[in-house]
Amino acid sequence: HKSGKSGFDYIMYYPMEDMGDEKQVLRFIQDKIPDGAGISNRRYSEIRVYDVQLPGDKRGISFTFSRGLLILSRSSILMEESIRQLEQNLGVADEPGFTEVARTACRNVEGNIYLDYQTIPGILSHLFNERYAERVSAYVNYADWSEMDLNIRPDAVLLNGFTHSGSGEEDFLSIVLKHQPQRLDIETVIPENISAFVALGLDEFTQYKHDYIEHLELTGKGRAYLRELKAMNEKYRTDVDKILLPVMDRQVALILADVRNFGWDENTYVVCNTKSRSLAEEKLKEFLGIVAEKEGIALSSLIIQKPVNGDVNYTFYQIPVPYLPGKIFGKIFAGANSKYCTFYDNYMIFGNSIPALSKYIHSNQLGNNLSSDLEFSRFSEYLASRSNLYLYLNIPASGRLMERFLRRDLVDKYNKESENFAKFQAFAYQITSE
Repeated sequence: HKSGKSGFDYIMYYPMEDMGDEKQVLRFIQDKIPDGAGISNRRYSEIRVYDVQLPGDKRGISFTFSRGLLILSRSSILMEESIRQLEQNLGVADEPGFTEVARTACRNVEGNIYLDYQTIPGILSHLFNERYAERVSAYVNYADWSEMDLNIRPDAVLLNGFTHSGSGEEDFLSIVLKHQPQRLDIETVIPENISAFVALGLDEFTQYKHDYIEHLELTGKGRAYLRELKAMNEKYRTDVDKILLPVMDRQVALILADVRNFGWDENTYVVCNTKSRSLAEEKLKEFLGIVAEKEGIALSSLIIQKPVNGDVNYTFYQIPVPYLPGKIFGKIFAGANSKYCTFYDNYMIFGNSIPALSKYIHSNQLGNNLSSDLEFSRFSEYLASRSNLYLYLNIPASGRLMERFLRRDLVDKYNKESENFAKFQAFAYQITSE
């Protein structure tokens, strides 16, 4: 539970077989508390609450017995809220989203994990630094509830289950799940030296963008984003969505690479599959022509031919509109400045410089991509072949990612334990519509 302005606390519930166990449990706790600790009791709403004060610990531990439960917490406030809630006979079981996912829980597993997306952002935000904490805390319109069954294998921890989302556009997930899951072969053009990527699999980009804008308007969370999109279209007297979205096909990904001699912006790419490379290039030129005319520059000045690694010439397009991928695909991609764009096979690739895009292309020319990486192939055996939302984190290569987003004290702890974290290969999260 969120606790105070910048913290969270735990509360634990243990069902007991019969009321006679209370005295036995109390004796056990009294026997186990260390020398110098004190145990006192008080009444709260006719319930006896026990407070254990440990040496050198200002907070201690509180526990009580109520309705056949042993309840423990480090927070006496949480303990009292729990007692009040039990008396009112209200709880998560009364929430429709929870009951939907609870019906799907399996019994023959190591555990069942439930996530409440209304409260999780407030708790997770405490892990982030000041630059990102407020954004994370405000993101309460992702979904409703999840239930995940926990299975522990010798080489993996698997969490499989169901997520419930509202029927309207209030939840981001509800608009993604209108689309059939896609086979995300975008892995074939993602370099193997990456920190992370997040990919969307969609039937049709134009409808998704329409629903996404409606989602932002309903939640009131995207006013600045919508203002910027409107300002750009008005400035150039165009509609970027009508020009570019119809040529996009099935999948788009934000990729964070791990090239050591590149900075953060240089390591950030946006990659989208196209229905036709030639048509996509034609539409990009159409949009750039409109921008060039308004800016009073020649379109030819935005088109650059350069060889990649002294080999074949590639065409690079300079993008005068800042952060264009975010304006096209949504706020997930808003952090990618993407001053340039090029094409590789059937993919449109945005990057922040020509050297960065050249490095990206060269890596693919050599066949150094995720789909050819043996370790990733083994990891992928646990994953669904089709999905609508796919997040992948390369844990050993995520140090710079942690430094950018997390609190400084957590970064220090992560770096101190880097050898242990490196034993974990990766983390993946997938959502597939049902």
